Amino acid sequence: MQLTNDEIDLLRTSFRQVATTPGTAASLFYDRLFANIPAARAMFPSDMDAQGSKLISTLGVVVSQLHALDRMQPMLAALAKRHVGYGVVPDHYALLFEPLDWMLRQSLGDRCTPEVAAAWTKAFTGLTAAMIAAAYPPDRHAGVSIN
Repeated sequence: MQLTNDEIDLLRTSFRQVATTPGTAASLFYDRLFANIPAARAMFPSDMDAQGSKLISTLGVVVSQLHALDRMQPMLAALAKRHVGYGVVPDHYALLFEPLDWMLRQSLGDRCTPEVAAAWTKAFTGLTAAMIAAAYPPDRHAGVSIN
């Protein structure tokens, strides 16, 4: 994934706006995730406030390092491998985009332009592909889901 400087600027600016209300943003994300996939709730701790803080904090770190993706690879790999221990499988990553997009659209309102949405889509696709590649051997990618 190669993000342009303009895309990185859009991601950083939009994330700063979302991060002004981190609890709301995290609630929007997880409420939508659990509405879409009720079985996913069992994969998370009961304290969703702490989980929400982790989500926003991790997004902040990732967004701040988009200019240096090669240096971010070890952190993404470690994050992905931790998620394997939580029961996450490759198919789960795709299920996270719609709640992320929902949260962004709700948090940003009319500031979620098509360009902002496209930048988030490109970043999400690239970052999750890197995480999947780091955490799962190629022969284990197929067929597991929580639906």
